[in-house]
Amino acid sequence: MQPSLDHIFALFVPVVEALGLSLVDVEWQSARGGARLAVYIARLGGSVSIADCEAVTLALGHEMEDTQVFPQSYTLEVSSPGLDRVLKRPHEFDIFQGRGATLWLFEPFCGKMECAGILQGRQGEHVLVHLTSGEIVTLPAALIRKTKLVFDMK
Repeated sequence: MQPSLDHIFALFVPVVEALGLSLVDVEWQSARGGARLAVYIARLGGSVSIADCEAVTLALGHEMEDTQVFPQSYTLEVSSPGLDRVLKRPHEFDIFQGRGATLWLFEPFCGKMECAGILQGRQGEHVLVHLTSGEIVTLPAALIRKTKLVFDMK
């Protein structure tokens, strides 16, 4: 039986953090030719290098051998989450603090269903965003339908 992705995520967090990185997400994809476990990592305030991906791959490989997480064969793929990632987990608002993002809402906030700005992290169950208008707003996390990072070529 395959463990849940939340279980795998919890298992991998200390391994990745011990290398000075943040675990962003894990994805499992079954395919006819074999399965793939994708692991996405980030470096707070910096970029992920190939050496970072190699170090995480080795560390997770040892962890997975020791715990025998998966009963079937798979390919482990470690990479950065990408420049225009859709945020999936609450902790990503902290990991990508300082990055530009567009947020789509379930209902209007200050008269708008969408807002854009710079992520400022979380405070409890709220997300702080420095809007392009210059205003800093505190959005209830439950109000956010989707958040996507915006790649800015400066």
